[in-house]
Amino acid sequence: MWRIEGGAIVGGSLAGPVGGQNEFLTYETEFENFDLRQQFRLRGEGANGGVNVRSQRRENEVAGYQADLGNGFWGGLYDEARRNRMLQPAMFWPLVSNDWNDYRIRCEGDRIRVWLNGTLTVDWTETEGMPRSGLIALQIQPTGPVEAAYRRIRLLPLSVDEIERPTDETAADESEFEPLFDGRSFDGWHGNLEMFRIEDEQIVAGTLERPIPRNEFLRTDRTYGDFELRLQFKLIGTDGANAGVQIRTAEIPDHHEVSGYQADLGNGWWGCLYDESRRNRVLAGPAPEKRAEPIRVGEWNDYRIRCEGPRIRLWINGVPTVDYTESDPAIPLEGIIAPQVHSGEPMEARYRHLRIKVLD
Repeated sequence: MWRIEGGAIVGGSLAGPVGGQNEFLTYETEFENFDLRQQFRLRGEGANGGVNVRSQRRENEVAGYQADLGNGFWGGLYDEARRNRMLQPAMFWPLVSNDWNDYRIRCEGDRIRVWLNGTLTVDWTETEGMPRSGLIALQIQPTGPVEAAYRRIRLLPLSVDEIERPTDETAADESEFEPLFDGRSFDGWHGNLEMFRIEDEQIVAGTLERPIPRNEFLRTDRTYGDFELRLQFKLIGTDGANAGVQIRTAEIPDHHEVSGYQADLGNGWWGCLYDESRRNRVLAGPAPEKRAEPIRVGEWNDYRIRCEGPRIRLWINGVPTVDYTESDPAIPLEGIIAPQVHSGEPMEARYRHLRIKVLD
């Protein structure tokens, strides 16, 4: 059932089914508190796999927590052969490649967290007294011509002193925040002021009188690294109205575009983290069918953006939409902030109450 190919552990076969039940490759040492990292690749229609942690062997099964893999299950935490149910589906929609993907599982006390390609998908706290220590096992469901491959598996044991405690990062605390926009002038900002104006202490981007010919950005004069940014936004126009807030972004010399992370806005994009003019794709965000759920259409909405080291989190109207950890060390962790209006049909993107707290 299991073999080694090209430095990877491979379960199953694309030539056809090689078994009729779940199969596990188990590491014969128990672990309690640890940070486990690996890469995986699933191949074949309906392929399903997973990584069991804090598990126990039962005859032909392995019982315990499983960081699940497969369509409909990506990044969720399942209780295999024990409570036999999904303990927590993925909180955020993970983007999964047909090639190799990063998987991270961190177990600390009663808390288990899972990240898939940098997106936090599970933050589960056990309340039913399940074992905190157990085996690690790779899984394949070999019910068809499928393969599950795992590679670059490494584990960091955690001491009691290294356990991260959950923190209460409430949005109600406004202490130490400073205005980023004074409501009267563009002091501290630069950009194409033919496309940005001030009305009623709001930054108004775009116009309802004519199409927007190209993306435009109002840029801060200074750069920011670790910070929390809070603001309100409102989009006015057609269903295609689109905008966003750039963070940790670089200006492109002699060009209207910028390059970096964008906290996105607009139908189909609400609350996503997009990589503007760099990787040119959504890095993380809610499931497509859930993206509009927090939005008050045509009204003011709250946006909260928090950047700490490689981690970026987004909230709209108090609802978390992104928890992303950057895995590419070449990506800068500092840059300008820039509200955007997207090219397209006549529209306005309005921003107000911009305030920022620089984090130590």
